[in-house]
Amino acid sequence: MAMPVVTNGTILAQTINLLSTASGWFSGDSGTANNYQLTFSGASPNFNTIAALVDGQILTFVAANANSGASAIQVNALTPVSLTKRGSALSAGDILAGQVVVAIYNSSSNRFEMLGTGSGTTNASDINSGILAVNFGGSGANLS
Repeated sequence: MAMPVVTNGTILAQTINLLSTASGWFSGDSGTANNYQLTFSGASPNFNTIAALVDGQILTFVAANANSGASAIQVNALTPVSLTKRGSALSAGDILAGQVVVAIYNSSSNRFEMLGTGSGTTNASDINSGILAVNFGGSGANLS
């Protein structure tokens, strides 16, 4: 099988940069508490356009507001999708203002699952139950 020929070095460099930095899957949040609005318009800095959600798609955003209960993510003008933790609705304080949130889309249940605990503390029970032990924000990185 022949390798494809890339004739535009700029596009190649941008693609390599997006893959190496994951910036193509990162967005600021322009929504309100409990309703996180992410924009992937194809413009800088992410250069990605999302027209549909895909199973296993991982999105990262900085929350503009803390949550006070059940929450949803809306990507561009798509229908908002529930954001859960361990398959259940979020509780108040699971997301803090300024926190980096990483979520993966599950098409079979049409929801985003938040990776990590979000509370600032990763507990041994989280690890034992298979929760990814990564903390992106909160008040510490304790393992208790």
